[in-house]
Amino acid sequence: MPRSLHQRRHSGTPSAVVRRARVLERGIAELQTALEEGALSLYRAGEICRLPPEAQPTAIELWTNRTHQKQVGSALAARVLKNQLQKYPDQKLDLAEIGSLIREAIVSTGKGTACF
Repeated sequence: MPRSLHQRRHSGTPSAVVRRARVLERGIAELQTALEEGALSLYRAGEICRLPPEAQPTAIELWTNRTHQKQVGSALAARVLKNQLQKYPDQKLDLAEIGSLIREAIVSTGKGTACF
């Protein structure tokens, strides 16, 4: 069972310990939840909690959306690459063509803003 943010407060590198403590002390509950759920990195959560509490929800939304977009883009890229490897198992792949296919997949799913 994963340890909670409170249980991990004193484990890790010195900078991680400081960031975790900062998130616990200054971060709003939504920020702590986003960190525990893996929607934000410890580094990003540590930076967001430096903002005033009233500004933290906006920053959380921006960064969790960006993280989600990266995950979607990565999943699409993996799917395109897997399909190409299965389609042409004994041939060298054209990376330019794969890049084009990945871009097309992102656009066709309506995730044109995905970040890589």
